[in-house]
Amino acid sequence: PSVERRASPGSMSETRRQPTVKSEAAEATAAAIAHKATFVGGGTAFWGGITANTVAALGGLLVALVGLSVQWYYKHKEDRRRDELHRRRMNDLLRAYEDDPSDV
Repeated sequence: PSVERRASPGSMSETRRQPTVKSEAAEATAAAIAHKATFVGGGTAFWGGITANTVAALGGLLVALVGLSVQWYYKHKEDRRRDELHRRRMNDLLRAYEDDPSDV
């Protein structure tokens, strides 16, 4: 950087730095990078938070769907079992009726 020396009344000399185009450009670049980093950091935190909530919501939905599937499977199995028992009872009643219609 260039340095300008000025004599001041009552003192020997005063040293003052003059800003140069190069140092102003470096400061502007640093300020721009800091500005962008702030937005990127904030955006990352925002989307990171939404992603965590989204994962939790999808996880809950998955658990609900698995629970529904298991419930449907066992309910369907129970219905088939009841249908088979009903069919057997009806066959037994039909046989009993065929053997002795007055007994039923």
